[in-house]
Amino acid sequence: MKNRERKEGGVYTYLNTLGLLSNGTPEEITAAKAAYWKTVRTNWQRNKRTANKKFEVFFTTAEYQVIARAAKLVGYSKVSYVKFGSLSYANKKYLVPRLEIIYEVRELLALTYSYLQDLVEERNVPVDIGDILLTKLEKLENKVVELLFNPIEVK
Repeated sequence: MKNRERKEGGVYTYLNTLGLLSNGTPEEITAAKAAYWKTVRTNWQRNKRTANKKFEVFFTTAEYQVIARAAKLVGYSKVSYVKFGSLSYANKKYLVPRLEIIYEVRELLALTYSYLQDLVEERNVPVDIGDILLTKLEKLENKVVELLFNPIEVK
């Protein structure tokens, strides 16, 4: 195995401490790397278990299908949907869809506004009615965006 200059820290410091970088066989280095990463993973998992709590929830097939459909609808994975949905309910807030979905709704409202504005300008819709519709659509867009970015508390 070629000995090339290694970065400081991590696995290479470990290998250098053992003296394997300068005079270890490829098999010894491979085994030492595996042992190093096993220790790193074990420590990471131990720290994660200490800092975070975990529990399992079991669903019937029907319940699972309901969760799967709802998660897909708002753009979350099933696990994220259960987590965020539970926290939203506990904090008396709505579960807000992913930002991509919010932006898509916002874009659709803006396109609808633009389309309606074009119809009014081309005189396909009477101006007075068009102005009323544009005002209402603008209020709707503002309210929807406000609620999606800042959900109200559920009472």
